[in-house]
Order: sequence, then C-alpha cells, then structure tokens
Amino acid sequence: MYNKENKYLVRRLYNEHKNLHVVSQLTKIPVSTVHRWINMDENSPKGKPGPKSKLSERDLRLMKRVVHTLGDEGKRCTSRIVKEEASLGHVSTRTVRRALSEMDFKYKKVAKEISLTHAHKENRVMHCRKWLEEAIDWKTVIFTDEKRFTLEGPDNWSSYIDLERKNTRDRVRCGGGGYMIWGMISSTDLFWIKFLDGNINSEKYIEVLTEAKCILDENFGDDNYIFQQDNCSVHTSAQTKKWITEANMCVLEWPAKSPDLNLIENIWSYLSYKVYTEKVKFPSLKTLKNAIETSVKNINAHDSKYIETLYLSMNKRLVECIERKGAITDY
Repeated sequence: MYNKENKYLVRRLYNEHKNLHVVSQLTKIPVSTVHRWINMDENSPKGKPGPKSKLSERDLRLMKRVVHTLGDEGKRCTSRIVKEEASLGHVSTRTVRRALSEMDFKYKKVAKEISLTHAHKENRVMHCRKWLEEAIDWKTVIFTDEKRFTLEGPDNWSSYIDLERKNTRDRVRCGGGGYMIWGMISSTDLFWIKFLDGNINSEKYIEVLTEAKCILDENFGDDNYIFQQDNCSVHTSAQTKKWITEANMCVLEWPAKSPDLNLIENIWSYLSYKVYTEKVKFPSLKTLKNAIETSVKNINAHDSKYIETLYLSMNKRLVECIERKGAITDY
C-alpha cells in the first residue's frame, strides 16, 4: 500500500531524471503506477461519488432564472415553486432544494422587529414580576388575538434569494384578498376561531366576545377563567370596557407590545404553516377558508400536546423577559 511519501518521492525523482523507467527502477514501483501519479493533476476536483445528477445544466440555468425573476417581482420563491415554474417534474422537491443550496441561494425570512421604548421594557418587566409573585395559574387563562390570512400566502414567508441582488416583497394593492380571524386558546385543548367580516370595530368585537363567552362559560363555568387580550383600540374602547364590566369577565391586564408573551401567537404560526404547506397561494376565498377550517380541526384533534407545552412555557417566558430587562424574548 502506497502513501503520500511514496508519491512525493516519485514526483521528486521524475523532476530530476525525466524518465518513468528510471524512477520505477529506483523506487521499485511499477511503471504504470509511476505514470499515473505523474500525470495526475492534484488540483483537479475529484468526481462526485454516486449516480449522475438528474438535473442537467439547462435545468440549473432555468432554476437560477426562476429565482431571479420571482425575486425581481417581489414574489415568494420556494423549492416547490421553482420545481413547478421550471417544469422539473422528473426530480423531487428535495433534489431542487439541494441544488438551490449548492448554487448559493439562501432561504431566508425577513426579520421582524418590535420597537420597544425604555418605558415599554419597564412595563413588561413589572408585569412579569407581578405575575410570578402572584403565581397565576396560567391554565385558567384564555389567550386571544386576531390574525389575517391572505390568498397570497403568509405575511412572514421565507424565500430563496440571491444575496447579491436586491430582494423585496411585492405588496398586493389590488386583486388580493383574505380573512381576518379572531381566535382563542385554552389549556383544555380548545382552539376556537371566528371569521370577521370587514374591518373590526367595537360593536363587531362585542359580538365576538358575546359568542366566545357562551363557549367559555359552557366549558369552564362562570368566573373560572381569566380572559387575555392585547391593547388594540377596539379592545380598550369605552364601549368594549362597559360590556366586559357588565358581563363580569375577569380580564388580565396586558403590557403593550408583548406578542412574545401571548401563547396564541405560536398557534397562529403553526396554523399558518399548516394552511400554506400544500398551497402557497389560493385561487379563491372559499378554498382559503376551507383550508383554515380543516387545519383548525386537525390542531384540535391531534395537537393537544403542543398546546399543553405552550402553557407550560409561560413562566419561562416571564423569567426570560425579566433577565433581558424587558427586551423581546425568543418565544
């Protein structure tokens, strides 16, 4: 078995004598082996092991063109979309994803930031400490929020991009559409949503609360739950506050700009993933609504452990918020 030292010796002797047979006699290595080593280009890349790639050079050029075109138009670009646009039915989505990565395209999400003032941070820390001191039983808290689903896909989608090109997302100004949804979750595996018609105001929100309270009273009984909502204007209007007082609902005081502490935000992300997994875009509001309703049913039927895990994480969120002096947590 030859090693690197043998190869180095062969090359050195060949540089001195310029004769394959002389080198073979001096090293006792067959002439054929000496010839192969001398003619071997050490700088040439080794051939890739395994079967030949199913993607031709033409396929790769077409994939690159699709990524650049979609990026220039501000549209989302996933491996599934590239496969469809480039008519690559003969390969799997995983193969397309691997090829895009090898071409140095990066799958990235635009970072979203929440601007917090010093007062916001202090208020968040104050609430977190208060809740920990009071030892709130988070299993009794009903987390709520609104979420918009659009025909064009989720607001926070990731996309394959060329880092050397300008990448922006096109905002649909006409021809788009979607649904605004109000939802609530509980520790008892209840995930309930309500489709909202048009812009929501205090009157419409009170209608939602009326229906939600009936469901909560039926599941928990009167005064056996704490209702959480953020500080949206329709949530804190005089009309809404009056209804809440008359309905005798116990509402949790909530710090401004704290979506990371609201468990339903994780459920919205999970629901969005399920809705848009098969279709990034929907042809009609009806198909979008069907997808949302089906995904909600699946979450209620199969994801009770996930909801339970979220509730168990609540105190950890509070501790992390305090440790970060009110800054946004990783939740």
